[in-house]
Amino acid sequence: MAKRPLKKVEKIILIGFATLGAMLVALWLLDKQPNRAYLLPEGFEGWVAIRYSVEGAPPIPVKNGVLQFVISDSGTLETSDPLVVGWRRDDYYSQAESQEPARFPVAVNTDSGYQLRVFLHNYYSKDWTPLLHSLPVGTDTMMNDGTRLNKISESEVKYVTGKKTLEYFYLSAQPRSIMFSPPPNPRMEGLTSTEDRHITQP
Repeated sequence: MAKRPLKKVEKIILIGFATLGAMLVALWLLDKQPNRAYLLPEGFEGWVAIRYSVEGAPPIPVKNGVLQFVISDSGTLETSDPLVVGWRRDDYYSQAESQEPARFPVAVNTDSGYQLRVFLHNYYSKDWTPLLHSLPVGTDTMMNDGTRLNKISESEVKYVTGKKTLEYFYLSAQPRSIMFSPPPNPRMEGLTSTEDRHITQP
């Protein structure tokens, strides 16, 4: 039985779907970033803080095409690399001294329900607002992360947030319920400037 030739409308629809699919693949490839390995001290529990674009800090090493984020015992890491967010795979490892890193799952399904080890993994801008109080009136300056500070008068300033340079997450030593609330982040001062805003001082 001979196949029915496609109607013009059907051809247009097929071409449209093919074009859309090609565009989505191209966007995914353009936004693809190197995969990451977070190497954490064995038994570590607490907040992890990674600061990007730190002048004089070392770049993140790469092993077999995977970025190696070696977290210190204090849960911190500084790098001169800029923060770039995109499609990638994140793996987490526990590393004891003189031993090979052991990968652990972020989420597990237990008899008591779905549980996690990594909480509140997110990216933030540095908070420069404390500096505004010490700037002279008329100051219009750009910080190294692109934050714009313009002190119009003693009571009015313009604050425009720059690029995100901070990464935070809470790591639990054992899987916990998804309803678990981590303790307060001791570095919360870096999490307050997440959007552009106009500030009026009292």
